Amino acid sequence: MNNDNQENFNPSFPTFLFISFRYSKFYFDEKLFISFFVLYLLQLKFYIGHFMKKRFDSYCGLYCGACEIMKINLTNNFIQAAKDRNEELENLVCDGCKSSQHCAECSICDIRKCAQDKGLEFCSECASYPCKMLLRFKSNNKPHHSAIIANLEEIKNFGVEEWLIRQETRWACPKCNTPFSWYEKTCEECGESLYHCKKEQKEILLDELSKLPLFFAL
Repeated sequence: MNNDNQENFNPSFPTFLFISFRYSKFYFDEKLFISFFVLYLLQLKFYIGHFMKKRFDSYCGLYCGACEIMKINLTNNFIQAAKDRNEELENLVCDGCKSSQHCAECSICDIRKCAQDKGLEFCSECASYPCKMLLRFKSNNKPHHSAIIANLEEIKNFGVEEWLIRQETRWACPKCNTPFSWYEKTCEECGESLYHCKKEQKEILLDELSKLPLFFAL
């Protein structure tokens, strides 16, 4: 099987049964049988996840629809992404923060656990909002975290459905409307320059500095 065909190899259940029967009947090869079975289960899991409704809102205010991992799930580009990231396939499967299926990085999120333990839909509903954990998350070394407080305030003011509509527009190319992820600088379809999260972070920081008392700003 060449590399091009291997990228798009998606065995259906009848195909799997046929191959399994053929090899088990004439010259049973246990390793081959297991390989086909595992491949089928992985493909089945990915396709079920692909067609299930995904959640793009999160407890902390991140928009999951612009996540690079979510983009992999929406485009079903698991094999190439796993190679590029040197990552196991199952670690990339994710349906969003508020779903039951999380990628490896998000599966250990303390903010989600805290919100779930308190029965909250968003961190902004908490009496401690904004807490130290949320502010540390906002100000760490990941630029796409910088907008979470602004996002939570927008959700409070306009509701989550309106916020999701606005975020879908915000994370789509202004020229051709192709969705893009947090760190993409140019549109993969038309080459248009994009307002990515690093640009957004700079504007947020400038806005926050402008609101500080003069002696702090100096």
